Amino acid sequence: MAPIAGITTAQWGQEEWANNIWQGLSVASALFRSPVQRLIIDGKIGHFPRVSVQPPAAWVAELDDLPSNDGVDDALILTPKKLGNMIVLSNEVREDSNADVLDGIADSLTRGLAASIDATAFSTDPATTIAPAGLLSTLTPLETESGAAVDIDSLLDGIGQVESEGGTPNAIYLHPQDLTALRKLRATDTGQYLLAPGGQTGDLSQRPVESVGGAILYPTSGIATGSALVCDTNFVALGVSRDVAVEVSTDAEFERDAAVARVTARFDWQIADPKAVAWIA
Repeated sequence: MAPIAGITTAQWGQEEWANNIWQGLSVASALFRSPVQRLIIDGKIGHFPRVSVQPPAAWVAELDDLPSNDGVDDALILTPKKLGNMIVLSNEVREDSNADVLDGIADSLTRGLAASIDATAFSTDPATTIAPAGLLSTLTPLETESGAAVDIDSLLDGIGQVESEGGTPNAIYLHPQDLTALRKLRATDTGQYLLAPGGQTGDLSQRPVESVGGAILYPTSGIATGSALVCDTNFVALGVSRDVAVEVSTDAEFERDAAVARVTARFDWQIADPKAVAWIA
């Protein structure tokens, strides 16, 4: 890709922008920000081992065969689907902008990708020819003792469900509005915020790592309000195609005296074992 006149290769270089996209997704997307199992895929498909949370074991006599619980499919087949966005810049703006402004444009494109990734990943939508299935599409909501959609008790119920199956839940995805409600909870005796330890009313000067029952809370607008997903992320696979493309062209908008910046990438995700997750809804 040739640089646009007036902008250096360093400013518009594909490799640098691609790296910025990956780094930005690790901040803007809850799925990327959490410790899911990433698989970099060079071709059209990738294979991730279908590992059970707690494979059964059996006592056997010496020299006897061990039982096998291998299924018909011993791997998840990840097929990354294409996701992209673009932005149009007038040549006047482009020529007057410095590297920081152009980085801001890359950040904007990244946030658009992140919003689409989370909205699809944490949906109940089935797979289509152009988009992966939502992680919730094959799950059944957990019946919690509290009956409330998302509160500390229901999240603890989800954690207990995953732990009862042998998992170690380390991530909870929930809507920012639900997290805000949790942040407002105070201890009845001290008035201290439960999710902001330190001080009589909680230390709100910094943003601590917020967790419930040892599982870190990951807010995302991609999941519906009143819904949360408790996960042992060792059993959530995220397939990422290596061929992220960042391209800039002055041809498409030549008559408007403008340039187009376009980003495309490919993603897929699956749950290796449904016992490793609990859906609160």
